[in-house]
Parts: sequence; C-alpha cells; structure tokens
Amino acid sequence: MQEASKGPLDTHAQDKLEDEDPTLFHVLKQRSRREILDIEVVQDADRTTYTSPKDIRNTFQHLARKIGPIAVDENVITDLLNCIPPVSPNT
Repeated sequence: MQEASKGPLDTHAQDKLEDEDPTLFHVLKQRSRREILDIEVVQDADRTTYTSPKDIRNTFQHLARKIGPIAVDENVITDLLNCIPPVSPNT
C-alpha cells in the first residue's frame, strides 16, 4: 500500500474524480468564484467607463506600460523570505 504524500493540496484542482461529473455544489461554487473574480466595469483616469472585455483588457495593459515595474528594496524581500519557514515534503 502506498503512503499518501503530506504536502499542500492543489487548490486549483477540482475536488472530484477524473471520470466523475461535477455536482450541483461544484458548479455553483465555480460560478460564484467566477462572478467574484470577473471585472465587468473599469473607469480610466479620464473617467471614461469601459464595459467590454477587450476595452477592460486594454485599460489594464495601458496601466502596466504606464506604471512599469515597482521598485522593491531587496533587503526587505530577503528579510521576508527568512521569516517564512521552509516547506519539507516529510512534514
């Protein structure tokens, strides 16, 4: 008998068997997650409102180009990483 691995579960995987059809609970849960994460309206700096997926995507791409990478103090990142305990596959 093979021992189950003790590690973090993949939270993106559906909680179902490979050949199993999703239950009503899973369908509703997935739909709820999508509704929460969907961005339906965006307003730019000129207060122009966009509702189409293409315009919303273009607004975010414009912001990414305009703002660019955010400068981060490397020492702070190192300190943060030192505070996080290592993950061991045996725990």
